Amino acid sequence: MTNYQSAIKRLKRCKGINEVNQALDGFTRVYNAGFLTESELQRLDAKAFDITMDILDKAYGRDTR
Repeated sequence: MTNYQSAIKRLKRCKGINEVNQALDGFTRVYNAGFLTESELQRLDAKAFDITMDILDKAYGRDTR
């Protein structure tokens, strides 16, 4: 399993916005160490945004999916 695939799994386990932010901080450290590409980090950021929006939608009763 690649670092990117592991990161996606970690994002999918996040239940709150703080967890998403912690995961993103970790991904940045992994990127800075040279184990993720810029493209992978950008895709993780976009996925994190989607997950954050899903969490907020559920919190405010706007679950449209």
